[in-house]
Amino acid sequence: FTALLAQTVFTLGFVPLDNDTVTVDVNGILYDDVVDWTILANVVTWTNAAFVMGAGDKVLIRYIRT
Repeated sequence: FTALLAQTVFTLGFVPLDNDTVTVDVNGILYDDVVDWTILANVVTWTNAAFVMGAGDKVLIRYIRT
């Protein structure tokens, strides 16, 4: 994904096989689930209030789909 300014929600094309298979990195930095983001079904929500997405940030979400 290419983030919009202050974007917090990213919708995946599929539901991951298991939440433990999901990884999120922003601009090449790997972030921790629970602390920095959460997932429910196929929606990843960015929860790290200390880092606000900037327009153009590169968000890479990897997962194994069902």
